[in-house]
Amino acid sequence: MILKFTKLWRHQKLIQNQISASFTRQIHHLEVVKVKWERPDNGWSKLNFDGSVKHKSGLGSIGGVVRNHKGDFLLGYSEPIGKTTSTIAEITALRRGLDLALENGLYNQGNTTADAFAKMGYQLNKPCIWRVRPPKEVLRLVQNDADGKIYRRTIRTISNQV
Repeated sequence: MILKFTKLWRHQKLIQNQISASFTRQIHHLEVVKVKWERPDNGWSKLNFDGSVKHKSGLGSIGGVVRNHKGDFLLGYSEPIGKTTSTIAEITALRRGLDLALENGLYNQGNTTADAFAKMGYQLNKPCIWRVRPPKEVLRLVQNDADGKIYRRTIRTISNQV
């Protein structure tokens, strides 16, 4: 699943602006910007999410949508989350979207190498990061990925009954 963290960048800018506002007088103005949804690469799905908090009450809500590379709707969600901050609302929206995508089988199966790394974690006492060369346990998988090898994988699916 492709996630674009432009919202996180936007929050960083907001924090920077709040810090600079405490030292300088700012003049606020409205600016019109063009916004367009960008399709993910072929074969991928994309989660777009948002968190919202009402200024006076502090009550928050979250929502999101998952679409495939053609723009077809796959899943949408919206829910209240109670009193919160905008940052927590954004993170909650992301987490809920990822949970729902996994629960509904909306994930990329080209993940054999990452799956092997995850399983290696059971044998470790502390976090490990490899930078130049992968460990021997996944070296062949990394090479297979580079060669474009296709794997068969059985997945659990959820269907709606009428």
